[in-house]
Amino acid sequence: LPALHNAGVAIDREQAHSLRVDGQRHFVTSLSVDAASAASLAKADIVPVAQELFAALFNNEAEDGRLNGLVIEGGLSVRQVQLVRAYMSYWRQTGSRFSVRYIAETLRKQPVVVKQLVDAFLQRFN
Repeated sequence: LPALHNAGVAIDREQAHSLRVDGQRHFVTSLSVDAASAASLAKADIVPVAQELFAALFNNEAEDGRLNGLVIEGGLSVRQVQLVRAYMSYWRQTGSRFSVRYIAETLRKQPVVVKQLVDAFLQRFN
């Protein structure tokens, strides 16, 4: 659940279900999201990148962190978030006194600007 929270998805309710398949017991967890998260996740341009993010997170193929909120809030792909994360790390190495959390929260407040910067970077170096 923390990974979903970091991605900007607020969970209202969690319910576990037990299933028997071929004599084996399996558990399935059902999650309900709040109205704002549901509206964000239902946007046509967000659906594919959100699915990509959730699959990558649950398969340990993506780093969990607050910048993942840029996927849901700004429509960035997992790879684009990794690019932003790399630039943030490089900038911090130059001696920036801002914390990783502060930078991530600031970037999440301006997802459209971050998306435009990433798109400009990708266009420039394509």
